[in-house]
Amino acid sequence: MHIVGKCCTFVCQQINPAVKHLFIMLLFISVVQVHAQRRRAVYAEFLGNGLVYTLNYDQRFGDRSNGFGFRFGANLLTGDAQQYAMFLPMHLNLVLGSTHALELGAGVTVSPQFGSDPELFVIPSGAIQYRYQGERGLLIRAGLTPSITPTSSSDIIPGRIFWFWPGFSVGFRF
Repeated sequence: MHIVGKCCTFVCQQINPAVKHLFIMLLFISVVQVHAQRRRAVYAEFLGNGLVYTLNYDQRFGDRSNGFGFRFGANLLTGDAQQYAMFLPMHLNLVLGSTHALELGAGVTVSPQFGSDPELFVIPSGAIQYRYQGERGLLIRAGLTPSITPTSSSDIIPGRIFWFWPGFSVGFRF
């Protein structure tokens, strides 16, 4: 038994440096892949650009979790059996920072409304938000979502009311 123990120790000592290097390489590759994959996110936004709620997809253009990217979302609100509206926020955005970041976004929220008097609103909108991007994928956003709200879909210059609407999001990055 003593000879077997010495043989195992000898073999482990000989393999150990190679195994260490292989382990470090695999760890490095997996960490790089995880960070490259965490440039996408899905989240639910409450209030914000969708007025009440939206389900959103967000992605960075590069291989990092910050920098320029885009987001789009959707919701469906019903008034009664004959009336309903959708809110579809579409933004280009910039994330400045890593774990604790500032998100700046600009775009439009398209809102088709269906029913007895259908209309289509295109609402210029933005986002000024704090963005927490946790190491394990948790995403939290909170801030203001300014909009210029038209009074009717026939407004040539869309905007009669400028307002800052709060927004809060929670989701995950992958």
